[in-house]
Amino acid sequence: MVETGAWDKLPTLEEQFSGPLASFFAKRLPKHVDVDDLVQEVFMKLVKRGDTASIENIEGYVFRTAHSVLNDHLRRKQSRSEGKHVPMDDFLAVLGSEITPERVILGQEQLQIMLMALKELPTRTQDIFVMRALEEMRSVEIADKLKISTRSVEKHMAKALNYLSSRLGYSDGR
Repeated sequence: MVETGAWDKLPTLEEQFSGPLASFFAKRLPKHVDVDDLVQEVFMKLVKRGDTASIENIEGYVFRTAHSVLNDHLRRKQSRSEGKHVPMDDFLAVLGSEITPERVILGQEQLQIMLMALKELPTRTQDIFVMRALEEMRSVEIADKLKISTRSVEKHMAKALNYLSSRLGYSDGR
């Protein structure tokens, strides 16, 4: 249960620590993170704690709480693998419109065309394309693995991309 005294002190604490807390979080997190939410989370923890008058070093306590909020935020982010995903809004913005059944069918058809076209390429070119485009291996790694030059890897990759582009109707194939 939250004491009313904690609510009474909140405006004073907010006035005193909002700016420093925002700076604390901004220095430690990427620009896209909503620092204000984290600042408010600190104040909510203070309110839930109750009597802040009994705290000898309120500034130290506030920043220890902020550090705890920061750690919780980073743990949540890591557990959700947030950095490894594109937010859905960003994904939809790239698409330029809604995902319609027609777009899904068109995408499936293009994927089938691409898979068939990939099978038409020489085996080494297929392997290099898969390693580079799908397995995200670097050209140097592919060259070492296949015992060929990086220039050969690049030529095979260019050949695959040109062929797939032409089959998908993105270029004239030259």
